[in-house]
Amino acid sequence: MATTTTLLTLCQDVAGNLDSLEQGTATGGAVSSLIAANFPFLNSAGSTSSYINSVIYISDTDDDLAPINEERIITAYAPTTGTFTPAQDFTAAPAASDTFDIYKGGISFTDVKAAVNKCLRNLRYTTISPLTLVTDGDMETSGVGTWAATNATSSKLTTGATSVLYGAQSLRVLNSAANGFAVSGAIPLIDSDTYILQARVRAVTGTANLVAYDATNSADIKSESWAKSGWGTISFTFTTPSTCKSLTIRLRNDGASDDSYWDNVILLRSNSREVPLPSWISQLDQVRRVLYDTERDEFDIDNLREVITYDLRPDTINPNWSYWVSLPHTIANAIWIEATRPFTELSAASSTTTADRYMAGLGGTVELLSTLMGRYKGDAGIPYRQDYARFLSLFRARQREIAPPRIIRPKMRFGANSPSPRFV
Repeated sequence: MATTTTLLTLCQDVAGNLDSLEQGTATGGAVSSLIAANFPFLNSAGSTSSYINSVIYISDTDDDLAPINEERIITAYAPTTGTFTPAQDFTAAPAASDTFDIYKGGISFTDVKAAVNKCLRNLRYTTISPLTLVTDGDMETSGVGTWAATNATSSKLTTGATSVLYGAQSLRVLNSAANGFAVSGAIPLIDSDTYILQARVRAVTGTANLVAYDATNSADIKSESWAKSGWGTISFTFTTPSTCKSLTIRLRNDGASDDSYWDNVILLRSNSREVPLPSWISQLDQVRRVLYDTERDEFDIDNLREVITYDLRPDTINPNWSYWVSLPHTIANAIWIEATRPFTELSAASSTTTADRYMAGLGGTVELLSTLMGRYKGDAGIPYRQDYARFLSLFRARQREIAPPRIIRPKMRFGANSPSPRFV
């Protein structure tokens, strides 16, 4: 299981790299003040101008009453009492034991957060991901997203050796009543056509069901169940009714307290030879291999084989899909890609990423310094330019340390004399 790091930690790392961070714990306060009556903030020899125009950020997350994730410019500081006055009142009074960060040197938490996210957008990690018509079928989107629940609670799992199968997340469906389920977003389809549906599943308690659901006529089309506590695969084909115009996928449990974990919900049209690539593919060289699932055993959760011949092309007609993969035969099995994927941006301070902490901290520092160089011109920008060169060198060195070697593959196209993949 990959180690995760919070957005708050990465922001603290970036500001710390530039010696622009001080951290403390409040001893009290009001909506118009924060008091830190401890060293170094309680200092009879201190200067009242020490923290003027710096930014104070409430980093505490344990106290529900704390003004969590709020940042304010400091307009006054009284070192004899350790009192900070914000330019704008907090939404709640800071209390004893609330933690805070002070960002100095003309930067704010918002600046650092933007720099960290810019770094994450530009970093890539190698992953194997399913191709699917189901939004968030790989469960990697932050939060529950489209997987709304009925008579159940849906949540994303990010830790635990038996909780997450692929990538960084899986979906948990915990029933609060019988036949509870999580449902995908609506999927437009072709009526009277054949589709492949597959998912990885673990029935922690009770029996789980993978359901192809006719959203037009409010009826199950087909379902299969899984009652084993270990991870396995449900896979089947179905034909859409002649009056069905929209489909959803339901991840359903039988009993009132049944509990199941889900990952990689794959829906593909079996009569097609083309599959849209995920929206996070922004350039074709991200795709390293195209794979197919042999489905030799329901417990074979990673039995993939390489498609020898395929073509990648941009979609010049439909703006909803940037790129497609074309195969030499109609689809008979689930299709996957091995590709380099950008890390997901983080919103809440408690949001986590599996990006290497040291590299993300260095990359965030480089991005922040780039912003500061643009903000401060002339002589005022000299220190930032010097730091930029130093941290860029450290960042590139870290990339070389942990990045896997890039495998250069020739672009493959299919034709009359090309070998074909074996779909079994």
